[in-house]
Amino acid sequence: MRTYSEREVSAIIERAVERQQAAEEGGGDAGLTLDEIERIGRESGIDPAHLRAAAAEIDEAGRTLARQSGQSQTQVYVERWIDAPFTAAGWEDAVSELRTRFGATIGSAFGSTTGETVQQVGQSFEWSHTSPLGVRTRVTASPRGDQTRLRVTQLVGMASSTVEGVAYGGIIAAVLAVAAVVTTGALSGSAGLAAVVGALSFLLSWVAAAPLVAAADRRWRARKLRELGDLADDLVPVLRVPADQDAESEPERLPEDADGVPEADGAALGRLDLDALPDAPEADGRDASRGRVRG
Repeated sequence: MRTYSEREVSAIIERAVERQQAAEEGGGDAGLTLDEIERIGRESGIDPAHLRAAAAEIDEAGRTLARQSGQSQTQVYVERWIDAPFTAAGWEDAVSELRTRFGATIGSAFGSTTGETVQQVGQSFEWSHTSPLGVRTRVTASPRGDQTRLRVTQLVGMASSTVEGVAYGGIIAAVLAVAAVVTTGALSGSAGLAAVVGALSFLLSWVAAAPLVAAADRRWRARKLRELGDLADDLVPVLRVPADQDAESEPERLPEDADGVPEADGAALGRLDLDALPDAPEADGRDASRGRVRG
């Protein structure tokens, strides 16, 4: 029997793995555990420590892909990849949970759906809610093969924190400047002095208020991002409904006859089996004659 060198053994194992992957491409959940990979690696002359480190990098990349979050100038968003196919039952439960969280059930109880929208966009299903203050939250679930992509976004401003800090800081400074003008004018009786004090008050207040408002806005957006992440994490198990359970939730259809009429217990609805009726007794000649005519 032939003896293979170490290089040949490595090439054989590598080629065998390639052939097995090609054979299993597109079907089945077969794979290799880390112990099996380490065993193959040792036979191929690869240090198991390097294999474990590489596996950790792959796992970390998968977790990063499955959990993403961030913010733009006007929105915060989180994204989750669910290792389960999209189901109608899971989406219905998710919408019910969202309505409870955002108080949409209160309005719907009185026949009002103001601020809430449920729609299908392409293959994706979307729920959105706008609060009385104009904060809009949007939840989108998209089928992606055997997975479900969940994305939650929330509108947190009309511009960046810096721009909003300058704008709202200017409003605060204007209010303080008006108060300074009125107070100075009442105490001194000099309109010129009141104008100078008002201008100085506006500039100093604006310089002080703008960074404070921007910092407060950034902290508020960070808190909204954390809350959005908690919401997405709570929706993941709700959307992860087994496919067989979703199928069981569908109403059972009755069998149909040749004309498309539903049947119950194997017999057509409204159909009378005359052969199964007992013979009626004949009371007189007229009944007998009717029976002969009917026969």
